[in-house]
Amino acid sequence: MIEWDLIWAHVEPYLTGAAILSGVFYWIKLLVAEIVKLKYSIKLEEYKYEVEKRKKAEMVAKLLAHWLSFPEQQEELNRLTFECFLWLPDDIAQDLSSLLAHKEENKVCVRSVLNKIRKHLNSESPSTSFNRLENDQIIVFSQETKKKYAERVTNSLK
Repeated sequence: MIEWDLIWAHVEPYLTGAAILSGVFYWIKLLVAEIVKLKYSIKLEEYKYEVEKRKKAEMVAKLLAHWLSFPEQQEELNRLTFECFLWLPDDIAQDLSSLLAHKEENKVCVRSVLNKIRKHLNSESPSTSFNRLENDQIIVFSQETKKKYAERVTNSLK
């Protein structure tokens, strides 16, 4: 007759060990899956932040380019200005306001405002290369702007 108790006594430790190992492997698998999920969610958030940063930079560029063109219709100019004032920090918003209102023209210019916004948008970047650009290194094409401004002044005098 087969001694099942004797066989079970020899097999049970192996089955218990196998069950424990199976549980450990399952736990490790879950842990690795969560780590990968966390890494991808962090990368996704970083990507979303970069996209948002680019949208803000685009908004400022659009505003300044539109403002420099002396538009007849000011609705778009107002919309862009309001959007920028909603997220810019106070000091940069004040400089932008001075620029758009032609106040403190010797102190505030398109280049200085652009450079401040550029540094603000990239303040969390590990790269220090965003602090090296000087205001006079930013190119602003203003020939047409000056021409339109002169035309307006001339037309207003007539």
